[in-house]
Amino acid sequence: HVYGVVVDVPVSTGLDTLAAYEDRHARYMNFSGAAIVWEAPDTRMDGEIEALLAAGRKLAELIGPWEGRRPALPPGQARISLLTPSGLHFGQAPLAALANDGMAAPVLNAATRLMQALVQLAEV
Repeated sequence: HVYGVVVDVPVSTGLDTLAAYEDRHARYMNFSGAAIVWEAPDTRMDGEIEALLAAGRKLAELIGPWEGRRPALPPGQARISLLTPSGLHFGQAPLAALANDGMAAPVLNAATRLMQALVQLAEV
């Protein structure tokens, strides 16, 4: 079971962070300080959120929960965090490495689609 998926992606001067939760809420925090908060007022984002959660569930089956304190995210690295009843599952590496990893790439791809949908919705 995955309660939520959080993806941190490095950009030139910081991090972009996207979070999606099983209650169909989502958050996108841009490195610039801008944010999009989706409180699920309707079902427009349900498909994209579910796609990210589904990819997160598959990844959670492959990696175990983290023991101890989570290390700081080094500059230039991306992180996928999975919020589960058994604790935090996460993976981190340079973005290119995660994007080319058969386990992590589906999560990053789903996160990218959700982020693009949220940005497009905010521009309307």
